[in-house]
Amino acid sequence: MKLWIYVVRRLILLVPTIIGLTFLVFALEHVGGTSLFLAQYINPHLTGTARQKLVEELTAKFHLNDPVYIQYFYWLGAIFQGDMGTSTTIGQPVATGFVWFMLKVVFVFFMFAMVKAFVPRYRYDQLMRLGWKVFLPLSLVMVVAVAAVLHFFELAP
Repeated sequence: MKLWIYVVRRLILLVPTIIGLTFLVFALEHVGGTSLFLAQYINPHLTGTARQKLVEELTAKFHLNDPVYIQYFYWLGAIFQGDMGTSTTIGQPVATGFVWFMLKVVFVFFMFAMVKAFVPRYRYDQLMRLGWKVFLPLSLVMVVAVAAVLHFFELAP
């Protein structure tokens, strides 16, 4: 019964935690004001009426003329719908990169779990013997090999 109470408490605390994190991210995005926020999206070489038109389009798109709390709710709605915006560096949706990142993280966790499951646990004395009799000589041989390759190909400074 106590585990059930613990799980319910954690699930209840999840809601204010997520809201707090979204507010923090929103505040960090908007900490420099409207001009700094728009500077991420505007080509610095763009001038004149084209620049002004783009500023007006972005102001309307991101609801920058509305009060900050209204902007937050528009932003939050877009986040919950999966629209995390477009990356300014690579021009792809941020959600796509986030999904790929999470798939890679899950793969690495899976590989760690498989290694832990398949590799036997060594005792302390076995680890010491492995370190001193195998890995230390192997690392010294590798240092000499790398130095020889750098010297032979004249890559050393």
